[in-house]
Amino acid sequence: MGIRLDRLIELPPLRATEVLAGATGLQREIERVTVLESPDIADWISGGELVLTNTFLFQAQPGTDARLIEAVADRGAGALGIKLGRYITSLSAEALRYADEMSFPVLKLPYEMAWADMINVTLTELLNEKSALLERSENIHTQFTTCVLQGRGLDGIASTLNNLTGMPLIITDRNLDTLAAAGPEAATDALIDQTEVLLEMAREDHFLNDLAGPPENGIRRSILGAASYLVVPIRVHGRREGYILLAERTGKPLGRYDIIAVQHARTLASIEFLKRRAVLEVERRFGSDFVLDLISGRFDSMEAIKRRASYFNLNLSTPHALLLAELDEAASHSVRTASTVQTKTEAVEREEAAQVLRDNLLMAVNQYLRRSGKGGAAMPVGNRLIILVPVRPGASREEVKRLAMQTGENLIQTVSSGTEGPKATLSIGVGRFDPAIERLPQAYRQAREALEVGCSIWGRGRVYHFDDLGVLRLLTESDRTEASSFVNDILGPLAEYDERHGSQLLDTLEAFLATNGNLSQAARRLIVHVNTLKYRLRKIQEITGRSFEDADSRMDAQLALRIVRAFPSLLKKAPA
Repeated sequence: MGIRLDRLIELPPLRATEVLAGATGLQREIERVTVLESPDIADWISGGELVLTNTFLFQAQPGTDARLIEAVADRGAGALGIKLGRYITSLSAEALRYADEMSFPVLKLPYEMAWADMINVTLTELLNEKSALLERSENIHTQFTTCVLQGRGLDGIASTLNNLTGMPLIITDRNLDTLAAAGPEAATDALIDQTEVLLEMAREDHFLNDLAGPPENGIRRSILGAASYLVVPIRVHGRREGYILLAERTGKPLGRYDIIAVQHARTLASIEFLKRRAVLEVERRFGSDFVLDLISGRFDSMEAIKRRASYFNLNLSTPHALLLAELDEAASHSVRTASTVQTKTEAVEREEAAQVLRDNLLMAVNQYLRRSGKGGAAMPVGNRLIILVPVRPGASREEVKRLAMQTGENLIQTVSSGTEGPKATLSIGVGRFDPAIERLPQAYRQAREALEVGCSIWGRGRVYHFDDLGVLRLLTESDRTEASSFVNDILGPLAEYDERHGSQLLDTLEAFLATNGNLSQAARRLIVHVNTLKYRLRKIQEITGRSFEDADSRMDAQLALRIVRAFPSLLKKAPA
C-alpha cells in the first residue's frame, strides 16, 4: 500500500517538481523512499521505492544514467527523483527515451530541498494514507459485520457491497444459479445473462495481480466490448462454491477501497456458503435416517412418524405418491469406481465429486417441488433420492399414477436442462400408490424394482412405473432360483457357445423373435446377409434342440430374454 506519485508531487513542498520522462507512469504507487549512494543500488531495490539521487554517480562516464535507470526500473522501483545543476545539468537522451518507453517517471526535484525534507514529506503522506485506509477499512468491516449480525445473508452482502462500490453485482452458486443481486435491475439482468460468457473470458492475462491470494482464488477481469467485469470465485475448504460477478464503473478505475470491500464480501460469502453446506449436511443426515425408518416400517407409532415428517415439511396426514430418483452420472460413477483400481486420494476425490452431484440434485428437486407448488420433499437414501409428492385425498390409483409420472417427467426435463441445478440425466422409478403410510415400504420396493429393471431393459433417462414391468413383476419380490433355472435351460447353451467362440447367437435369436420371425428385417437389424442369418438359426436349433417356429418355444425364449435383460446375473456363462 502506498501513495500515488501524481498525488505526491502535488503536495505544496513538491509543486515545483518537473517530470522529465515517463509521465505515463505517474499513477504508480510509492511505498518507501531510498537514496542512491552506489552503482549497485539496484541490488537493494525491493519494489515501490522513490529513488533519490544528486546525480554524482552519473558524471563518471557516458551512459551511466541510462544503465542505472534501467537497473532500478527492472527491479520494480516506482520512480527516480534527481537534482540537476551541481554535477550534471541534464540526463542523456538515451536515459530519457528508455524512461518514456518503460513509463518509468523521472522527476527533477527542487534543488534547494534537503533529502530529509523530501523523505519526511513522503513518509508523512504515507502515514496519513495508511491511517485513512485503516479508517475506511474499519468502516467497511463495520458495515459488513452489521450485515452479518442482522442475519441478512447473501442478499445483505450483495446490497452492502453495492453500496460501498457502486458496482452492480450478482452472487451465484457453483451451478451459476443467481442467489443474490444488487444494483439497477437492467445491469444485474445483463450479468445474469452473461454469466457463462464472463467466466469463459476471465483468462490468466486478466488476473488482477494486486489482489492477494493463490491463482485459483484470484480475482479476474473479463472484458466485453467497452465494459469490464470482475469475476470473484468463492471457495470453502478448497472447493468452489460460487462466484461474485461485478460490473466495473465506466471511466472510473478500480480503487483500493473497492478491492478491500470485494475481499470482505468474498470472505463473508464463503461463511454463508459454509453455513448452507452445514445445514444441507444436517438435513441430509437426518433426512436419510428418517426415510430409512419410513421405508423399512421402523417407527413406534403413527403419530411419531408424522411428527418427524413435519420437520421436513411433510404432512403425512395426507397420502403421498413415492418416486425414487437416481442421477445417471452417479450410477455410472459407481460402476467405474467398482471396476477401477484407485489410489486413496483418487477415491476420495471421486466420492467428493459424486457427493457434490448428489447434493446438487437434492437441492434441485426440492427447489422444483417448492416452485411448482406441489409440496412434498426429497430425501436421500444411499446414492438415490426418495421423493414424496402429496396426493389429493380420495384420488384414484390411475389419477395418482398420472400425477407421479408427470412429476417424474418434469423433474427429468428440469434436471437435464440445468434450470434448477446440475445439468444431468435422471432416471426415476414409481411404486404403486396406497394411501396408508404403512404401505410406503412396499411402494419403495416397487419403485426400486421399476427403476432397476426399467433401466436394464429400456435404458436410462426415463420414468418407469412398477405396473409397466409386465410379467417381470412376478420376479421382482420372489426367490429367483426357478427363474434362473428356466433362463439357463433355454439360453444357457447359447450363452456358453457365444462365450467360447465369440459368436452372436443370443443377439441373433433376440433379433429374430423381435421381428416376429421376419428374416429380412432381422438380417437388417443385425447388419448381416440373410444367408448368414439362416446359418445362425440352424446353429441355434442344433445347440438348443428347440425349433423356434413353435409358438410355445417362441414364447419361452422371449420370456427368457426379457428376464435376462432385467436380471443379467441370472444367466450363467461358461468359465473363461
